[in-house]
Amino acid sequence: MTRGSGPNKPAPLCKLFLELANKSNDPLAELDDQDKWTKFEIKDENERQLIVSCHRPWEMDEKTRRWMIDLTEKNMSDLYNACEWGWNRSAKEKELNHKTAYILLCRLASPNSENQSSSSMGAPAGFLHFRFEKGYTEKEAVVYCYELQIEEAYRRRGLGQHLMAVLEALAEKFKMNKVTLTCLKGNEAATTFYRDRCGFKVDAMSPDRADPSDIKCYDILSKKISGTVSNQVKAPTSKGSNATKKKSTPKKKTK
Repeated sequence: MTRGSGPNKPAPLCKLFLELANKSNDPLAELDDQDKWTKFEIKDENERQLIVSCHRPWEMDEKTRRWMIDLTEKNMSDLYNACEWGWNRSAKEKELNHKTAYILLCRLASPNSENQSSSSMGAPAGFLHFRFEKGYTEKEAVVYCYELQIEEAYRRRGLGQHLMAVLEALAEKFKMNKVTLTCLKGNEAATTFYRDRCGFKVDAMSPDRADPSDIKCYDILSKKISGTVSNQVKAPTSKGSNATKKKSTPKKKTK
């Protein structure tokens, strides 16, 4: 989902956390209790085991990248075309392949599932595209969920909630303030999922709240990460100075 616009420059501490997060080759591998996050079992008559792995999009094979855009188009094109955005496949491909993008890829486990390259596992079941980014205020660093797409056969089985739980764990691990996303107002199923099942709320910077006269086709939803250090501490000051430094007001970017 295309992110809503935001003008702010990250404060020093948030900027540091973002730099560290975006240097990670595999953020998922840095979480404790790996089995909790990388394995997911669908408890039905088939007892299917799924494997979650994390990749930069350009490291993934062409077949998997094409599957991601095809699935997104199948699930979302009608919703996009029903609002002012309109569906644009090339723009979505560019978004999915952004230089700071990470992909949580979920596939059926296979005999060689220890090798978690995107081409070595079973059939794909779903994916989540996220990035570590500046938030809508100068003191926020967020994990932004750009896309969560699940194959029809795997919906309503808890997989989407599991991937969002992984995202929250990554936000806490890398000291982000929030998990944030953009949700089309016309996508009632997604709105119910994020708000009722995942605990998201309409963000203060969502267009309708920030400016009631600015009516858009989407809401910005967010969920605060309460244990995050960047929610609790201030950026360090220079040693050897007893004077309190006056903070400069960040300049807003103009477009």
